[in-house]
Amino acid sequence: AMAAAQAGKQVVVLEKTSNMGGNAVVCGGYIHYIHAPQELRQPMTEGYAAYFDSVLEQGLAEGPELGIDPEFVENLRKDYDDYYAAGNTTVYDSAEFCALDLQFVTGGTFSKWVNFTKTVPALNDWLTELGINWCPLSNIVGFSWPRFSGEEGAHEGQGFFDLYSKVMDAEGLPITMLTCTPATELVVEDGKVVGVVGECTDGTTYTVRSGNGVVLATGGYSGNFEMLKKYNTYWNFDGVDYLLSDNTAGHDGDGITMSLPLGAQLGHMENPMMIPFGNPKLSTSPMVGDHTNFMLVDSEGKRICNEKGTRYEISQAMFSSKDSLGFVISDSTNSNVIDGKAYGFFDVQTMVDKGELYTADTLEGLAEAFGADPAVLTAAVEDYNARARAADGQADEFGRTIFDENSLIEEPPFFASPITPVAHITVGGIVIDEEDYCALNEAGERIEGLYCVGELAAERNGVASLSTGLYAVNKIFGLE
Repeated sequence: AMAAAQAGKQVVVLEKTSNMGGNAVVCGGYIHYIHAPQELRQPMTEGYAAYFDSVLEQGLAEGPELGIDPEFVENLRKDYDDYYAAGNTTVYDSAEFCALDLQFVTGGTFSKWVNFTKTVPALNDWLTELGINWCPLSNIVGFSWPRFSGEEGAHEGQGFFDLYSKVMDAEGLPITMLTCTPATELVVEDGKVVGVVGECTDGTTYTVRSGNGVVLATGGYSGNFEMLKKYNTYWNFDGVDYLLSDNTAGHDGDGITMSLPLGAQLGHMENPMMIPFGNPKLSTSPMVGDHTNFMLVDSEGKRICNEKGTRYEISQAMFSSKDSLGFVISDSTNSNVIDGKAYGFFDVQTMVDKGELYTADTLEGLAEAFGADPAVLTAAVEDYNARARAADGQADEFGRTIFDENSLIEEPPFFASPITPVAHITVGGIVIDEEDYCALNEAGERIEGLYCVGELAAERNGVASLSTGLYAVNKIFGLE
């Protein structure tokens, strides 16, 4: 909305909830920052070097089937070597390596990731122009390479929207925000979408007409378990009556519900993404421990996976564990507990009292607290610490290669934070024309005037659509 308004468009936003932002407000607050300045990058380590080598090896081995030219991988190796030959000591990155990395972490088509990584720098530049104060790069769960940043010191994604609010006010942008007004129906005339109807919680019905059409940015349907079950073929939901979600309220698939009567085509609906860091009781209660550098055990105290693996791999390991539970083990140095508060400013003692966290001054005591075998947990931690101390880039029994001094678990008090997979991102949605994000019907024909972006959209080949919102708006409205 801001990008369109900055380009001179009059914009009306129908927002289902009481505030703008949706899931982006409560996300981790990180986005890709591929060409970040040196001062934001992490120091290069043997573990990262080993990971880089493994991605390139996979590119050479599997690339031909994916349409990846071996010369692409070879050029990437040369660029990497040139980067360090120039005297750099921080972690390398490029749009090409980001695309290759995302290919093997997330799947889909390689062309999708090449196109996506081309859209990222413009977003980074735009946010910099708006005045964002970038924080140092880090990795995020499921993505091992440290290329993610956001607003320094902000709580989750709120920093972006604080920034947007300031810019909107300062520039007097022509944006009308109708909060508490979920869209309920698309207005169609002569086969073209020309508007939308929304019903505010105060009883007012709004009909908004537009010569430019309607952009649906309604997100996914992780909050709609019936829809999840209807389309899922990947996860085992047998016997599951209810699935927690870490989404904000309102992500129920409204964009899909409104578009299906127009014959909209759906794609890649069968494989919703879980995130393994849900609280078993509250779904969004905070996890104690470093989200990007942790140890995970089951209810018996056994380590169960490569904690630097993908979200799918970590979640699958937990679904295979008793009651789909895991416990993040941390100590005083990597728990992210500061002055008795967990990440998100939640009180640690209150979490302990509610059974949402376990803590003890010894590993044996910690195991007893959450019902594990003390001998099993202490042996698992000792083995894990040995791998962390080595930090030699060699894969351990679970395939993890990246450890550092912050990985160690040895300074009391110790913590065990219970987690379970929850519905996070519904990767598929309405199939679009990738040229301008126009929705397509079952026959592959355009539904003129209807555009879908973000989590709602899917590419024609059935895989998830991914680009920055800034890029999508520029394509839709033909902006520079």
